[in-house]
Amino acid sequence: MLTKVSYVIILVALVTATSQGQEAEKVCSDGRTIKIASQWDQLAETLPESELAAQPLRYSISRTQGVQGAWVEVWDRPKRLSREAVAIKREGEASCTHCQDAEQTPEELYISIFDPGVLSFFAEGDAPPTSGDYVSEVLVGKKPVEASDESDEPAYLMGWPSLEGDPIRIVEGTMSPSVVLSGQDLAPSSRVYLVVGEGASQKDKASRDYLYSRTLDLRQVQVTIPSYHLRKPGVLTVYAKDSWQGRETQGSETGQEIIVVSKDSPVINSVEPPVLRCRGLEATVVLRGSGFAEHSEVKFGDNISLGPDVTFVSPTELHVRIPADELAVDAFRYSRATPLTLSVTNDPLHVSAPVTVRVLPSAKFRLQPLPAMIRAISPYPVPMMDFESPRFLTLEINGDNFRPNDVVFSDDRLHSGRNRLKTQYLSSHHLRARLPRESWRKHRLSFRFVVQTSAGICAAEAFAESLE
Repeated sequence: MLTKVSYVIILVALVTATSQGQEAEKVCSDGRTIKIASQWDQLAETLPESELAAQPLRYSISRTQGVQGAWVEVWDRPKRLSREAVAIKREGEASCTHCQDAEQTPEELYISIFDPGVLSFFAEGDAPPTSGDYVSEVLVGKKPVEASDESDEPAYLMGWPSLEGDPIRIVEGTMSPSVVLSGQDLAPSSRVYLVVGEGASQKDKASRDYLYSRTLDLRQVQVTIPSYHLRKPGVLTVYAKDSWQGRETQGSETGQEIIVVSKDSPVINSVEPPVLRCRGLEATVVLRGSGFAEHSEVKFGDNISLGPDVTFVSPTELHVRIPADELAVDAFRYSRATPLTLSVTNDPLHVSAPVTVRVLPSAKFRLQPLPAMIRAISPYPVPMMDFESPRFLTLEINGDNFRPNDVVFSDDRLHSGRNRLKTQYLSSHHLRARLPRESWRKHRLSFRFVVQTSAGICAAEAFAESLE
């Protein structure tokens, strides 16, 4: 009969005080009985941790006649950590050699893309970085919650979903438009809701409205904004929540704004020149349209900070000075690869639709490489593996701007280390990688007492509980 006893003394550096071990007993075909157990739980109150970690296992065999050899093995399946010969006698002790080599199960698993063609950012005065940078990363798995019921919540929980995109502009009176929101950890179970007003609280159930949504990938969700929220100018904020059935919902503190602008907002009809060349110098463009005012400002994209210098010419014409650092990016190493986006704002609720200006590279400033972006991973969440799992789990990674020399890494935050995965480039939107089970697995130690006779080998094995 198997009885549980504490083994925390043996693996004190690896497990908590509530972990359990087992006493194992096996009767071999020749009638020989062997037993192995950790029997040092009573010493926990009297010995310091440094000595507890070195305490041995206890073993016994019913008779030694015909035994040719005996040893104790420590396993972290499928890896054998140690094999130590012991004296052939009825009862004895053996130290847990190399038990400290067993690593704990990672708390979280991230998948990241390393692009050798992208330079790392470095501050002025620092030594220039080596080529290559981690350009995209997503959380793909968390260690299971102990004693959780998988019928009530998922076995592998994700981070709380969040919406973190730039503000979205919608004109008042628009009829129930569909918009795409940007964020993190947007699983199919994520729900999106909207609150009205800049000071409205997401915790006030009376002021929020759940929206119809469709998850596109881990970073994007499409929602429909009801027309009754767009009848007049104002500020709306949308948040994301996790909605696993049977689990208390929780959302992040960050949200994405939707600006409902007035119908009489300024309008940009044209921009001259429509194309600029990056030379490391500032440039000037002319905006023509209507509704411009002497206090009009021009913003870069959806940036709400101070924009470029503006010269008011008339209600239909503005001259805008573009700083050189908006054309040359990454500390003046590249010409920007994405168009420059400009919009005119008279006040927070009178904002024009944006216009774009292309930026061409020059001999001095080559085009900036677009960084990769992970958008979806299959399977998701990545299931935890153990010694019975296949040696590798194939991951299908979809996104944007992948290149043939990109490499996929798994990131174990528990040990602050990245593991390079075997990566296959399929297209600019698809990579395939193989995740070794050692990078993302449950740990389960076992202690085997083995005897060898002329008839063969017989072993008793005591399993430790999972180290998670």
